[in-house]
Amino acid sequence: MEEDNKLKSIAGWYLEIFLTLPKKVQELILINNVRQKIYPSVLYEKIESPIEQIFITAFELYIMFNKKKDIVLFSQKEIKANEKKYIVDFYFEEDEYVNKFNTDKKIIIECDGYEFHQKTKEQVQKDNEREYNLKMAGYEILRFSGTQIYNNPFKCAEDTYNYIIKRIGE
Repeated sequence: MEEDNKLKSIAGWYLEIFLTLPKKVQELILINNVRQKIYPSVLYEKIESPIEQIFITAFELYIMFNKKKDIVLFSQKEIKANEKKYIVDFYFEEDEYVNKFNTDKKIIIECDGYEFHQKTKEQVQKDNEREYNLKMAGYEILRFSGTQIYNNPFKCAEDTYNYIIKRIGE
């Protein structure tokens, strides 16, 4: 128990330092250290959103420091649903090389910053249509606001992990 608290403290310290770094340095840390050296639980494409970077860093650290079952999140995948194409922030699905849980669950994790997703009625309407189409295509959607991620990224990471584990166990 004491070791777990120490690891969480280290993870929190790391994230606080990480968030003070310039965006370019954060990108280098994410791409070079997290993906290749620390713990490759996400297959990165181009992650430009700071909220998404915070989320995936917290997810990586949550799995690593809590010695959790390896779950791989993929990023920036194009998904076709109802004749439209959408790029999703992160997703989990069965993969012959990576995620081997014998499940057909497909889970999308969306990280919604205010500026892009909730500033206008048109944006909200577009996101609602997108979510409907993705659900009709068989995807489950787990959504976090930018405020949730920024204020408590490890809670979002833990919630994501627990959601996926629960769903693949069903």
